[in-house]
Amino acid sequence: RKWGGNNRRRRDRREQVEVINIEYFNESMQLISKELGRTENISRGGMRACVRTAPPDFDMLRVSCPSRGFESFAAVCNRYIGKDGFDRLCLKFLNSEWTF
Repeated sequence: RKWGGNNRRRRDRREQVEVINIEYFNESMQLISKELGRTENISRGGMRACVRTAPPDFDMLRVSCPSRGFESFAAVCNRYIGKDGFDRLCLKFLNSEWTF
């Protein structure tokens, strides 16, 4: 399914800050790094996360939010450096949905 216009998201995102745990995996699904981050916005199917030290190369990640009881593997749809110098990861959840 294709979507038009400048809005590339299929679901609306809410501005919401949550502390999250992120684990980075290689193609063999071996853990290569983990860190804390925070969400900037969230939808049922994905989020934008702000992190300090994402590895340059990884194939998959697992994101969890203990305060919300949420955990999912996720794929990175976009990645960029924010004006503050921190990585931004735009994620699509693969096996769970966020509940509000």
